[in-house]
Amino acid sequence: MEEYITVTEIPGAKASKEQIARMYHRYHFSSSFCKGKEVLEVACGAGMGLGYLKRFAKKVVGGDVDDNILEFAKKQYAGRKNIEVKNLDAHKLPFSDKSFDVVILYEAIYYLAKPENFVSEAQRVLKEKGVLLVCTPNKDWADFNPSPYSTKYFSAPGNKK
Repeated sequence: MEEYITVTEIPGAKASKEQIARMYHRYHFSSSFCKGKEVLEVACGAGMGLGYLKRFAKKVVGGDVDDNILEFAKKQYAGRKNIEVKNLDAHKLPFSDKSFDVVILYEAIYYLAKPENFVSEAQRVLKEKGVLLVCTPNKDWADFNPSPYSTKYFSAPGNKK
């Protein structure tokens, strides 16, 4: 299995102002969808956004496939009410049908061998009128920097003249 720790934001690691701003904007954007809701963040990594989401959500579950990175989140949120951290595979979510109001996948869809399986799983665990939020870089950006562990990057169509 890949060691994602070299390509993931973790506590204590250096980050650019741009990285921090992008992370803040992603979680700030999602906060409006999370008010009073049950939220699942898939591929939460070190759990950098879980505490922020909990300010708005009724309950937050964060999960990741990489136990080494997940240890940061487990330590940070141990004993915190309504924040759960667990090991999980995005292709087969270990939750009952219609368990969450919001499912979030930030900066990770490109790691999934079968992203369509994740989307199906997200649909399954979302409650009626639930929301799926996915954020990914556009591979067509001039300064795009691919991860060595990626399987497929997506792009948004540009303006064609």
